[in-house]
Amino acid sequence: MIIAKDWVWLHFPKCAGTKTEHLLMENFSGLDDIHFDPINQKNVIWHHGIQERETYDPDFSLGDRKVICAIRRLPDWLLSRVHFEAARPPHRIPTREMFAAGRFYEITGFNNSADAVVRKFSRPRVDHWLRAEHLAKDLQAFFGPDFRVDDRKLNSNRFSYIRDWNFWFTPDELQRLYAENPVWAAIEEKLYGSLPIS
Repeated sequence: MIIAKDWVWLHFPKCAGTKTEHLLMENFSGLDDIHFDPINQKNVIWHHGIQERETYDPDFSLGDRKVICAIRRLPDWLLSRVHFEAARPPHRIPTREMFAAGRFYEITGFNNSADAVVRKFSRPRVDHWLRAEHLAKDLQAFFGPDFRVDDRKLNSNRFSYIRDWNFWFTPDELQRLYAENPVWAAIEEKLYGSLPIS
């Protein structure tokens, strides 16, 4: 989380968060009225949602700050999340049934869902969504055209896997994925104009 005088940015995992954080740091580091969460593997607070931060830190108050958060197309996010968990110990891989429903294992073994994650970051509200696929455009739409974007930092990805949805999902499974995750589906349809299902 990055907390400024007028806005709060939420670091939604696997939604270009590291790229966005670097861009925000490049544009705003050194300012006295902005707080960057420390990145500490023993105390992971930079992935807090608003309600989680309010519980963790009773002195935190959102007030009338604008909330900024990134998102991406659901199949892309799920593939990224599943491959991330599979790559790190204990290398948890969901069953096919879980995967088709938008479910995945956390590192702890908890069986989580895409909708549960997006609810965490979208409550009580998000005022400005950043689409990971249109990150530069959406950042400049919020911060203005003077917000500096280094295009070289928008195209990096450390995981190598097949990104074509057709390799992973049948058309029926893609339909099911969105049906099982209606909160994500509603946000995505509003932001992108449509869902990638027939």
